[in-house]
Formats: sequence, structure tokens, C-alpha cells
Amino acid sequence: RREQSETEEMCRLILPLAALYGATREERHLTMLCRVTDDLEAHRHPFGGYCEWDTGYKAACSRESRGECSLLTENGDPVADLLYSVNWLPVGFAYAYHVTGDGRYRDLWRGIAEFMIRTQAISENPVVDGLWCRAFDMELGEVYGCPHDIGWAAHCSESGWTDAEILMGLMLPDLLENRDTFINYAHRGASAYAPENTMRAFRLGVALGANGIETDVRRTKDGVLVLFHDESLLRLTGADRKIAEFTCAELSEIRIPSPDGAVSDTVPKLTELLDFVKEHPVFLALELKEDGLEADLLNAIGASGLKETCVVTSFQWEHLRNIKTIDPTQKVGLLTDTADGGVIRALKAIGAEQICPKASILSPELVRSLHGEGFSVRAWGVRDETMMKAAYDDGADGMTVNFPDKLETYRQGRRNDK
Repeated sequence: RREQSETEEMCRLILPLAALYGATREERHLTMLCRVTDDLEAHRHPFGGYCEWDTGYKAACSRESRGECSLLTENGDPVADLLYSVNWLPVGFAYAYHVTGDGRYRDLWRGIAEFMIRTQAISENPVVDGLWCRAFDMELGEVYGCPHDIGWAAHCSESGWTDAEILMGLMLPDLLENRDTFINYAHRGASAYAPENTMRAFRLGVALGANGIETDVRRTKDGVLVLFHDESLLRLTGADRKIAEFTCAELSEIRIPSPDGAVSDTVPKLTELLDFVKEHPVFLALELKEDGLEADLLNAIGASGLKETCVVTSFQWEHLRNIKTIDPTQKVGLLTDTADGGVIRALKAIGAEQICPKASILSPELVRSLHGEGFSVRAWGVRDETMMKAAYDDGADGMTVNFPDKLETYRQGRRNDK
């Protein structure tokens, strides 16, 4: 039996249906969520709340005089129940947006949040100021009381069933989107200011505010893992030879000049970076640039003790599958130009933890959807500050940038804005 109204049931169903879909990712559960949302929307009042409604029969508590009763007198009465119905909608819509990435639920959350702000009590009495009353008349714009609702005068409030649910729902988007865990990866170090993938670039990245370092892993002729992006040295050094043609000792003689020619750097070994990170704890994203490195890379990560803060990435599925075969607990991420259903299914099949979409395809809806699938989201291909700001505002969990100082400045500004 319905206790209060059909509206009450629909308002209370949004959160559990969203949680059910988030847990199962089954289309039938999403369909149920959307159907309830559609039915509920039919009773939305222009003021922003939802009218009490019953179809076919009266609620069990309708017009009782022995205790609490439904506020419903006639279907469509412009009364919003803040104790049993619409108080559940802020948390329901916020979580539905979190698991579906559907902008509709973001807009519904904003609408109900605005309604709650408009109906919040303002009083010089600190006990009353900021609370919500039992109900609100959306035509008259004032609190509402029902003569049959024994024990509930118009100005009564329930801190547990009304205020707590509403406040939790208003705060939930920020709680679900905790940007304190955001990772600002210095892309090949602070490569806008120092030669990429050099120890100078890595040190500078950390000095400029990065809490993560992204780099590329290759192997020398004698099997040493080193950090270099290209297969050939040509672009950075002018030497038209491959990394794999050098022994580690020979490679150490090669100099990487800075743009102004004032100083030069060498190609670092992976162990040099790992030793640096042990002294200056930051997150690591290590991209595999060639086949056959997986076992040696995992051994190096394990020996360093940095496994928990390290993710291994690649554009190649086989690299990630090999990593997971050797060590299923090592976090991996796919660098990709697309994030469609096929990519998601393949990532889940190998147990990947992270997806790294190109920044140009990101949107708030995509990020929410990927979060709902259980992945952290790191953007790559961030060419300029405009893309950087967009990727951050889209809700990504991290990004690789050549200019970590600019990203850190923007992040601090956004936090201050909040």
C-alpha cells in the first residue's frame, strides 16, 4: 500500500534505481530509472517542486486524523511534500547523474536544488534559520500545513527526514567529484620548459606543482630500461639512430640540448626516475613504447616499492593484457582516441582501472559515464590552456600537460571559486 502518495513512491525510487543501475549496468535497470523519472516529471510544478498525486486509489494515510497523513487532497494540488517526497530528489538526481552521465539528471538536480534554496527558511532565530518545513505551497509561495496531519503544524521541521536528506543531496555532487584526488601529470616532465623525458624536466615538473609524472619506457641494446618517447634519437639530438642500437653506456654519452643551448641532458634510466620519486613522492604513469618490456618493467616497479602510485599505460591492448597476465594487481590504463562500448567492454575484460581518452573527445557526460563504469579518467593530448581548462571542468581525474604550473594555478583558482 502507498503510505503518502504516488509522488512519494516515485521520488524515493530514483536513488535505489540509480544505485541498482550503477551496480549492474543492466539496460533494464536504466530503463526502469528513466521510466520513473518520466512519470515523475509529469507532476512537476513551474515553481520547481513536484505535486502530490495518486492514480486509481487513495494513499493509506490519506486524510487520516490519528497521526501523520498524506498532504494530498486532490490530484495536482500545488503542494510539495518536503518530509516524504521531494526531500529525496536532490540525492537521487545527483547519484543518477553520477552513474549515467546523462545531462538530463544534472539539469534535474540543478532544478530541484534551486527549488530547495527558494523554499529554505530565513530567520533571525539560529535554530530555525536554514531549515525546511514539512511542506510548501508552490502557488502561494509559503509553508503549508494540513488539518488532518496531526502533530505537524505548518512551520514544523524534521532534522532527520527533511533537512538531512536535502543537505546531503545538495552536497553530493561535490562529494562524488572530489577534485582533491586530481593528478596533475607533468607530461614527459615539464616539457614546455625543459627537454622532454630528462631528469631536469621531471624535477622541474614537481617544482612547478605537478603531483604526477608521465614518461615513456624503452629498452637499450643491452636490456636497460630508459625513458625516451621516439624510437629514434633524431628529433631531440640530431643523431639518426634508434635507442635499441645503443648500449646504456653508449647512450649516456649522447646529449639532449636545451632550446637555448645553454645546458644539455642525457637520456635517463628508469631507475633514476624511480629513485627520484622515492625521495619526492608523486604519482607515476609509465607508457610502454615497445613490445617485450612488461616483465622487466613490473620487476622495476616492484623493487622500487612504488606500485601503489604507479599506472602502466599503452596504446596497445597486448601490452596491457601482458601486464595483467603477469600481475593482475598492477593498475593499467588504455590511451585511446575513442571511448565507445567496444572499448569499455574490452577494458573490463582485462580488468583495467583507467581509461585515457584524448582531451578533444571529453565531455562532462562522457566522464560521468566512464566513472559509472568504474574507471578513472585521465586526459591526454592537452595542447593548450583552453583544452586544459575544458578537460578539468569536464571532471577528468587527471591529465598530462607540458605546463603543470598553469594547470596547478587553474586548479587553485577553481577551488577558490567554490
